[in-house]
Amino acid sequence: MDTFIAGNGTHETIVECRKLAEKYIGNKVNGAEVYDDNDGAIVNAIGNCHIDTCWLWPWAETKRKVARSWLNQCDLLERYPEHRFVASQAQQYKWLETLYPSAFDRVKSKIKEGNFMTIGGSWVEHDTNMPSGESLVRQFLYGQRYYESRFGQRCTTFWLPDTFGYSTQLPQLCRLAGMSRFFTQKLSWNNINNFPHTTFNWVSLDGSQVLCHMAPCETYTAEAHFGDVARSVSQHKSLDQDSTSLLPFGKGDGGGGPTWEHLEKLRRCRGLANKVGNLPKVKVGGSVEDFFAGVEKKVRNGTELVTWYGELYFELHRGTYTTQANNKRNNRYAEAMLHDIEYLATLASIQDSVRGTSTGYKYPKKEIDDIWEDVLLCQFHDCLPGSCIEMCYRDSDDLYAKAFKSGAQLKHDALSALGFDKSDTKGTQVALNTRHRLSPGLASLRDESGARIVGVADRNTGINEIESFDAAPLSATASIREIGHDVFLMSNSQYDVEVTHGTITSLYDKRAKRGYSKGLEG
Repeated sequence: MDTFIAGNGTHETIVECRKLAEKYIGNKVNGAEVYDDNDGAIVNAIGNCHIDTCWLWPWAETKRKVARSWLNQCDLLERYPEHRFVASQAQQYKWLETLYPSAFDRVKSKIKEGNFMTIGGSWVEHDTNMPSGESLVRQFLYGQRYYESRFGQRCTTFWLPDTFGYSTQLPQLCRLAGMSRFFTQKLSWNNINNFPHTTFNWVSLDGSQVLCHMAPCETYTAEAHFGDVARSVSQHKSLDQDSTSLLPFGKGDGGGGPTWEHLEKLRRCRGLANKVGNLPKVKVGGSVEDFFAGVEKKVRNGTELVTWYGELYFELHRGTYTTQANNKRNNRYAEAMLHDIEYLATLASIQDSVRGTSTGYKYPKKEIDDIWEDVLLCQFHDCLPGSCIEMCYRDSDDLYAKAFKSGAQLKHDALSALGFDKSDTKGTQVALNTRHRLSPGLASLRDESGARIVGVADRNTGINEIESFDAAPLSATASIREIGHDVFLMSNSQYDVEVTHGTITSLYDKRAKRGYSKGLEG
């Protein structure tokens, strides 16, 4: 700085300053040759661009963020030969493919070259606590299917740096989806208990195991400066087993990814380590898979990693799970709806071959896939837990409404193909149970006049007969009938109970000949 100030910042002064800097960072920092000798390099820097699919912006803005961010990375990949970039979330690739086909083609060419790398294996970077087990499976199914269909390969590393805790069943599901490695860093944000490991084996309830690494720089948006490189060792909690680590760098959350400044800083960090030491050697040019493969090789040669059993519990964002109840209800309703649709559509699609009929029904795979992709999108780790802005939930409400409308039609089509017709009040009325609940339950039906009555039916899976409360075995015990819009009168030998919109509004004790109305105490 003294030389620069004394020379008034002229071009000649800058040249002189660079000569002075070479004494500390060497003369190779202007190119990728600074990484030629990676012997002893233990910090593996990898560019990434964490784009929250929704958070402080709606999906429409995310689609633009993807295009801008990833095209910037394609440009940097051409200017910096050592640069390697990873991007997750199949949904974002599909948006790019649909809305910006020329940009998608450019990204696809870089993926073929091997310096733009797909990772993650899931449809979005989803929450892992609130979705059903089937939804977690579908995240991997639809994600891996997309990657394989577009790029010819599946992911082997589950990349989930920013979700709010990790279900104990994830190792099992990862292995079933063809992934044996897992990367995150979120638990470093715990505000009570300090998670004790960096690189370890993570085991689920069934014994399935994945190799897990949590970046010791404790961020997925590192600025790639000296501090980030130094913390990759100083905060490493598994140095006694393996000293290597990942350094995910680049602008994130709102996209952007690595910049030329990040790549230049990393060159200078490496130059300083090469020339004078006192800083861990960082290398650029390898992949996440290379890093994990290196750890796995050491394990095969005798390195013993610690093992963590069960849930990886995240402490900081617990309150999000108590918000946006309607959004959470929509998710659960959609999951149940999709189960019923697939169950009924499967029965309808095989009945011709089983019964010898000719209904012509075809399994609506595309329509079901479309609904699943929308539901999986809404399970993004900011959307479903409840940490987004209101605008995002207007988007998700619209998407759920669309899914429910499509789902209702698909369910009606399947039931019709199976011979069920709700408009037929003269035929035998039955309850169709698509679940595995075996306890009796109420069933709503209509008589020949169209009036709604309530009966009881077994809950065996499949078709169950409905017995009206007015039937002989039950008439002496209890009855229920609708006496107004959403107003029901329940009666037995002792009480008449009126229920309006789900609330008890009056009760009459036949023995005491005394009644109670809404608003009265006692």
